[in-house]
Amino acid sequence: MAFLRSFLWSCCCIGFGIFLATVEVAGRTSLEHARLAWRRSVTPAVDGAVANAKTGLRDAKDSVQDRLAPKDRPREHVSAGDRAGLDSLIARKSDKK
Repeated sequence: MAFLRSFLWSCCCIGFGIFLATVEVAGRTSLEHARLAWRRSVTPAVDGAVANAKTGLRDAKDSVQDRLAPKDRPREHVSAGDRAGLDSLIARKSDKK
């Protein structure tokens, strides 16, 4: 019984899909009307949201870019004397092993 019910519902859905794809209303099929309505209402909203997101990300990048260190300047600010001291400590540790 469950198989028969599923089979009948499947046939009804397929028949409804064929109806929507072939029967013309006002010169267009129902699916063409739905696609046109979708493009008119949803696509502009999505395009606007994407444009707003891109603008926001671009502004955020520009505001952070000023705070970041330039690429030619080293990131760590260790003097030459400090670096020599660290190198000597590392050399001592490696010699003890």
